[in-house]
Amino acid sequence: MLIISILGLTSIGIVKADSFIYVYPNQHIQDALNNSTSGQTIYIYKGIYNESLVITQDNLTIIGEDKYSTIINANGSEYALYIAYHGNNTISNLTFTNASVNGIYLYSESINHSWLTPNNTIRNCIISNNIENGIYINPTGYGCRIHDTRILDCRITHNGNGIYFHPSGNHCSIGYSNAHNPISNCTIDNNSGDGIRIYADYHHSFVSHVYVENCSISDNGYGIEVVEVLDGWNGNHSISNNRFLDNSHNAYDFYNSSLNVWYKNYWSDYTSMDSNRDDIGDTPYTIGNNKDFHPKGHLTYPRRNNPPPVIPPKPITNVTIHLPPSDLESFQLYYLNEMSVFGYMRWYYTNHQ
Repeated sequence: MLIISILGLTSIGIVKADSFIYVYPNQHIQDALNNSTSGQTIYIYKGIYNESLVITQDNLTIIGEDKYSTIINANGSEYALYIAYHGNNTISNLTFTNASVNGIYLYSESINHSWLTPNNTIRNCIISNNIENGIYINPTGYGCRIHDTRILDCRITHNGNGIYFHPSGNHCSIGYSNAHNPISNCTIDNNSGDGIRIYADYHHSFVSHVYVENCSISDNGYGIEVVEVLDGWNGNHSISNNRFLDNSHNAYDFYNSSLNVWYKNYWSDYTSMDSNRDDIGDTPYTIGNNKDFHPKGHLTYPRRNNPPPVIPPKPITNVTIHLPPSDLESFQLYYLNEMSVFGYMRWYYTNHQ
């Protein structure tokens, strides 16, 4: 028997129960966020919530009842969800839509090297129909950082860019040696710009360790575009085991394989022989200045050299052998047929008088 101790109803009508806050239709999710404390879970029941949300705490878990019908409708506001200077939050089972700029906006700004937006997870969400970017990750200002942003099991569709990594401040960064930014098991499709765009455009800014794996990336401008950085760093990325399908340009990487690794991706515009039948093409797939050296795609295979069929020997029938009379009641006749198989026939002799 599960016993929940109801702590009370807030003046905004939202139920708080121990570590849970419950939000129902016709209530405001932002009120729950403003009244939350670190470590709480905000559970949102199915409905359309016409608001723009701002995360105000660390260590929150925000869960929708169902991602298809628990909808955060920005209704033309700049963003549907804004996260700045707070970390270790998990957002799941929600739709974020109809923002005039960014569906989800992760931001950091600093003048003293101290501002971080770390360790946020977006899981099993739909991010759709946002004008500029579905998800925009943008540290700006001197020395600020955003790292360990995880985007998992999401559908990101019909935005400008799907996901945009964009440090745009002096010495600001996304990721570093032990801080990865995985995008895994996502469907990224029908975005008018790039499915995923990775770019740093300010003095000594850098973006690193973006890991894209097991995603379906289709019908975008560029599937993934890794853009040249003139005075910074854009590298240590890994793009593996994805399916690139019918993008205007499946991918472009300004840098080579010593900096970024593309591995075992499927490319809809790739054809090659597969001589050893390992489902990997014999020739690399070119990605701007880089290559996928183990590409998959439309493969052809060499013909097999099958051995000739084995034809069984014809049986020996109706053989008449004339032998002199003998006191032997029987004898054995051995023979060698044309297939080099030994056999024998046993003959019985009857001495007719």
